[in-house]
Amino acid sequence: MLLFLPGLLPAAGPAGGACVLRADAEHRALAPESEPGTPRGYDRELLQAIAMRMGCALQRIEMTPARAMEELRAGRLDVAGPMLRTPEREAFAAFGRPVGQARYWLYLRADVPASRYPAGLAALADSPLRIAVLGSARFGAYARLLADPGVQRRLHFIPNREAMWRMAGAGRVDGLIADEFSAALAIRKGLVEAGALTPVLELPSEPVHFAFSRASGASARIPAADAAIGAMLADGTLKALWERHFPCPMAPDFPRCAAPEAAAPEEALRPPPPR
Repeated sequence: MLLFLPGLLPAAGPAGGACVLRADAEHRALAPESEPGTPRGYDRELLQAIAMRMGCALQRIEMTPARAMEELRAGRLDVAGPMLRTPEREAFAAFGRPVGQARYWLYLRADVPASRYPAGLAALADSPLRIAVLGSARFGAYARLLADPGVQRRLHFIPNREAMWRMAGAGRVDGLIADEFSAALAIRKGLVEAGALTPVLELPSEPVHFAFSRASGASARIPAADAAIGAMLADGTLKALWERHFPCPMAPDFPRCAAPEAAAPEEALRPPPPR
């Protein structure tokens, strides 16, 4: 989910800005939906709390991910995120403290024999497996590997997260790449049966941040936003928000799951079987 905060000004009062929130839940770095169909979410509530502590007002609108990056670059948006911090984005945005981190897995159908489990994503190039990938997703250190022609032949880029899980549950693909929270939400929504897919390969994960536009001058507000996040960590607000939306206790000093075994209560997220 991309979030935007245009017009942040140094003024202390809330009249200093407005927040633009994309409503399309298919483009979020963390799955923030607490229940199917609800307007609440971790990303949205976190930005609301940060803005309030900064003395800013929020206003939400819809925008495509590609347009969002253009607006952030041009300075017509002040803040977008959460997103991965990349050299390309740092050219036009500065990044605040991490606000979340989820583990990504290669999930395979339970009926795929263990002998066909790839040792790594690069091995997909020589594999018959068909793997679904969310078209808008980025996987940090694996972004370039996913663009490899050999690997891409095994990938099916799907524009919609729900469609991706339904395809896997129906056996139209052998597996998919997704984060642990997306898996938990897919089971909760009935998109796939618990136990139908098994996590067989954990991918390197990176934290996500809010990105502040350099062109608009909003990057100067990062210290205030970071101070707000720090205060929320200190008083327990961030922990309570995290645990209201995600199926795991938050780590004591960082918005991510405290321990791997606590992050996956659903059967679909059980440890991979022995090979």
